[in-house]
Amino acid sequence: MPILHHFQNISTEELRKEAEKQLQWAYAHNHISITELERRLDILNRTEGKTGILSLMEDLPLPEGNEQPHTTADFQVSEIESDSFFTLLGSNTRRGQWDVPRQLDVSAVLGSQVLDFRDARFYPETTIIKAFAFMGSIEMKFPPGVRVTSKGVPILGSIENRVQSESSGPLIHIDGFVIMGSIDAKTKKG
Repeated sequence: MPILHHFQNISTEELRKEAEKQLQWAYAHNHISITELERRLDILNRTEGKTGILSLMEDLPLPEGNEQPHTTADFQVSEIESDSFFTLLGSNTRRGQWDVPRQLDVSAVLGSQVLDFRDARFYPETTIIKAFAFMGSIEMKFPPGVRVTSKGVPILGSIENRVQSESSGPLIHIDGFVIMGSIDAKTKKG
């Protein structure tokens, strides 16, 4: 049974953590938008009392049965393990609502890739993006509320991570390799 059902017996901080999971679950299941998630998380971080915390979730459905919010079992994209995008002498853009797999391989050879994750749904655990650019570019646009780490090898090129990471959001690791090109990750609203 989720902690929300017996909130009288837990601390305000435990309730806050459970509420954060519930809000992320609601976003992952399209019950609220990314903008609404951001708004509610901001209010959640400023709210002191248990009643105020609970009021942030009163209009949201709870996971069915004994499921906990934000688990592998209840996340709809769990069957998508990996996918890849490859561009040669061209360009590719992925935007809108889409399910991001656990592992995504992205390559741009003498071309460009633009991956817009602002309306995408991330796997609740860790997403790994393996990016390769040879005389090309890979641009990734992330919504506020995610955690992005990056590492890689740039040879006569660049790998930039300008994402404003949030400790509570989905975790995305970018592993890049660039030869005379660029990989750029940034936060972009709306």
